[in-house]
Amino acid sequence: MNDPREILYKKETDYLENDRLEIDDDEEIQNVLKEIKKHEHEILRLKEQIKQWRKERFDMIHEKKRIDLMNGVSKRKLLEFNNNNENFDKNNINLKKMKTLSESANTKLMKQILPVNEDSISNNVIQQQKFMLRKVHSFYNDELFDNNRDNNLKFKTQNVDERCDFSKKKLSLRYIPKDIVERILTNYTVLSLNNLFKLVRPPDYTLPYTSNYAIVGIVHELTPIKITQKPIFNKERNISIDDYSSSKTKTKYSQKSSQMVNKHFNIRLTDLKQMAVITLHGQELIKEYYNSLKPGDLIMIDSPTTFKYNSTYEKYGFGLSITEECGRHQIMEIGKVSSYAKCDRLNRPSSNSKETQGTLCGMYFDNTIQKCCDYHQDKEMESGLSRRMELNSGYLGRRISHQEKQKNIERKDNYGKYNPSKGIALNKGGIIGVPDKNSIRFRNDLVASKFFNTSNEFDDDARVKIDPRVKEQMRKEKRDNILF
Repeated sequence: MNDPREILYKKETDYLENDRLEIDDDEEIQNVLKEIKKHEHEILRLKEQIKQWRKERFDMIHEKKRIDLMNGVSKRKLLEFNNNNENFDKNNINLKKMKTLSESANTKLMKQILPVNEDSISNNVIQQQKFMLRKVHSFYNDELFDNNRDNNLKFKTQNVDERCDFSKKKLSLRYIPKDIVERILTNYTVLSLNNLFKLVRPPDYTLPYTSNYAIVGIVHELTPIKITQKPIFNKERNISIDDYSSSKTKTKYSQKSSQMVNKHFNIRLTDLKQMAVITLHGQELIKEYYNSLKPGDLIMIDSPTTFKYNSTYEKYGFGLSITEECGRHQIMEIGKVSSYAKCDRLNRPSSNSKETQGTLCGMYFDNTIQKCCDYHQDKEMESGLSRRMELNSGYLGRRISHQEKQKNIERKDNYGKYNPSKGIALNKGGIIGVPDKNSIRFRNDLVASKFFNTSNEFDDDARVKIDPRVKEQMRKEKRDNILF
């Protein structure tokens, strides 16, 4: 019987005998080596093409992003950035990251991203790039939405009587539970309208660097949907042969079908003290939010962009906007504010209008402390105080003065004439417009207003220099209440 160890302890190469290449002579070996070299040359050629494509792609993206960065980076940084262009050919660029960023670039801030190259760009630009990579442009959450952006969060509306931690307003209804809202906003900086107006300042009206921010406000009004069309003109220049010698040309404009169509509507947000306007662009946003948002709803808007007013009617101020490029879930509806109300008073019809009855005011106000808006509240107070004359000076601040004691103000340019701002006044002689040698002359109107004022509101100012003798005489006349 054979020893089994002889079978076990054979050469290690015995199991390859059946699969070994059957090469009989050196000629076949040389052919195989030539084929391998051909493949190596092909691989090198493809690598060179990929390298050239990367360089062209990078130059194109670099030039585009450099133009977009003109408004956000100072001239010094741009100069430093241009001087280091030669070092940008290094292969330390993550093309996959660039592709994902270009696809998800949906706001003006995301369009200012440049490829990261820590060796050639300054630290400020690197920080800006890393900051932009952390930004989120939607309230989308993978766990809550089951990894599908088309899903919607559906919760049962709850009747509550609690205070919202973000807006500091009382809610009567909750569309989304409190724990879900806090879970979504863990990495967000929530800005109220008051903080928004503090941060966005003229003349640029740009937001500071915040990784992820959301603006909270109460929906006051939704404007009708507007459609703007920009017609495209194709300018053709036709030159006739007869008029060629006289260099006369005929210009023809042919209008094509307008392709630039934009649909948008505005939302007026308020915190019951101030108001801001946000514009929603795109058909998808109109379908999503135009019928769902109601006055009094508390909403949050994810990372809107700011733009400066350029119209002739609104030269100052800024507005907010979001586009459909960001996708869905840019607005989160939190609940219904219980303290929000609209003024139901009637405005007076204008003198030019033919209407006999005014329209409803419709201005927002806080119903916990007011019965109507600020304007109609002041009007009611004025009408009530007009019936009690003893309260007029206290509330309206009217100065009780003795018009009969006013003297004629004489100056070099107004010698012997009455002051139109003070009315007709008599001089010492009792004749209107006749100068008197004993009448008091003042250096300016400020001194005269101090003299004729009976209250202690005006004190002697260092800007006014009066002769001490005249000053003492003025005090004596005020004290004795003497008529001239």
